[in-house]
Amino acid sequence: MAEITLRKYHGLGNDYLIYDPNRNACELQERQVEALCRRNLGVGADGILYGPFFDGDKMRVRIFNPDGSEAEKSGNGIRIFSKYLKDMGYVTEESYVLHTKAGETRVTFLNEQGDLMRVDMGYPEFVAKEIPVVGFEGEIVNEAIFFGDNFYNATCVSLGNPNCVLMLEEVSQKKAMQLGPYVENSRYFPNRINMQLCQVLDRENIQIEIYERGAGYTYASGTGACAAAAASHKMGFVGDRVTVHMHGGELLVEFARDVLGWKDADSAEFSETTSHPVIALMPDQVGVTAKGGTMRLGSCPCRVTGEDTFTYKAYGSLDIAERHRHRYEFNNQFREALVETGGLTLAGLSPDGRLVEIVERRDHPWFVGVQFHPELKSRPNKAHPLFREFIAAAKARRQK
Repeated sequence: MAEITLRKYHGLGNDYLIYDPNRNACELQERQVEALCRRNLGVGADGILYGPFFDGDKMRVRIFNPDGSEAEKSGNGIRIFSKYLKDMGYVTEESYVLHTKAGETRVTFLNEQGDLMRVDMGYPEFVAKEIPVVGFEGEIVNEAIFFGDNFYNATCVSLGNPNCVLMLEEVSQKKAMQLGPYVENSRYFPNRINMQLCQVLDRENIQIEIYERGAGYTYASGTGACAAAAASHKMGFVGDRVTVHMHGGELLVEFARDVLGWKDADSAEFSETTSHPVIALMPDQVGVTAKGGTMRLGSCPCRVTGEDTFTYKAYGSLDIAERHRHRYEFNNQFREALVETGGLTLAGLSPDGRLVEIVERRDHPWFVGVQFHPELKSRPNKAHPLFREFIAAAKARRQK
């Protein structure tokens, strides 16, 4: 009987066996995966990482669930395999790219030991056909879907593998184990699906319980943590930095700056050293030393760019006027990148098109950022149109 060499690692209690083809003569078979992953009769693990394989300068790993099925991606699996590559000398650089069934993932080590790292998990996809989800069209966000014996508010998201996030007022291991099989094997999900039960604690923290396809209840999941954070972020429950609390520990998920790779993006008002001052002094303010009475002040006209914007729906007009009191503006140096790659929509401009007054995100339930001060024109008995529509959107979301 041939001997095999395995390494076992875990990330927050989510444990994987590593089967390195460069150190084993036998090719890994599906039946071996099941046997090795059995807790009582085998070595025991939540899955097997099979690699590294080399295709030219590309490094690849195959990720197997304990039932022998192959997964497209695993956040914890990628973290664990990266640590193994570091330990065994396969990777010596601070940053490298690993290929999985879902595509490439960039990993950056944050310390010499390689046990602290940043993993670029890519962009969350909420469109049904991309996940895939059958019986639905468009984005699956906060949809009432029947599982087991009840309806649940579900958000489905792909990060290279399919996930279904159910928002609950309270989550538990017992609930995850009861509901997980129904969600994983639901007729809506032709490839089966990973389930996360998610409880929003506050703007910076969520609690999740995880049931993974082909594995069952799991202590932690990197992809699951990102899916739950993405769903919570999509619905506006959390900000751009979210700590995800799981049975096995915590992961920090970050949004925003990673979209364009501008790690130091900031306002020039707060950082004089940033190389990406997305908010900066107006051109006619540069060099002004006598600040008194020199800022942009008073009512200024604004042209709304389209009737399909949140802004137009709020005001009901393409021509508006708002009060200003500032000397820092949206930096036009970054306008093209923020629109074409960053996903911003310029919803309002000065009449000459030179100054950006309003930005929106169309992939958000209601995201509007303005250059002016709407609070200066809002009254207790007559709310500003943007405040009124923001509250209405939030109320509609909660009722849904």
